[in-house]
Amino acid sequence: MKAKSNNDTAPKKRVYGWVIKIVLLTFVLSIMMSFIAESFLHTVSLPIAFIILIVFILIGVTFDTIGISIAAAELTPFISMSSKKIHGASQAIYLLKRADIVTNICNDVVGDICGIISGSMGAIITLTILQSTVQLSQLLIAVIISAMIATLTVSGKAVGKIIAMRKSKEITLFVGRVLRLLHLKFKREK
Repeated sequence: MKAKSNNDTAPKKRVYGWVIKIVLLTFVLSIMMSFIAESFLHTVSLPIAFIILIVFILIGVTFDTIGISIAAAELTPFISMSSKKIHGASQAIYLLKRADIVTNICNDVVGDICGIISGSMGAIITLTILQSTVQLSQLLIAVIISAMIATLTVSGKAVGKIIAMRKSKEITLFVGRVLRLLHLKFKREK
């Protein structure tokens, strides 16, 4: 029987390490985003609450589009761009080499958190409307707000996916340039 080498356990450790990191990242981001949303919603007017809700939906759609773009983009053009010293290309290469992690963060962590927070914001907005008016049916208000959130989220992500698939190179380079402007440093691979 063959003994397992240290190399056999290394991928498992990386996977478990990534799962732990993603759990912690999701937990921290959820707390921060929920706190921001809940704090603002209880202190602003109804139109502003709707604007905050739309902003969270747009954040989810944007990150979903970025995640799909990075998953769809090919590495070869960025290697060429990097050799020509095009700004953001080396950051894009870094993202593309870690596409599984980047798409997980963009689509699953940020996108799903925004979706969940949008739903809870919808519930708060529904309660606010119900407290201010008694003429409308509670069920009707809840259904309309839920349908609005679902429609904006699903249609926004559908449009985002179409754009991401068609413009994956441009979006990936744009994200690389944003990261470069933010002066995020990446480890050089050997």
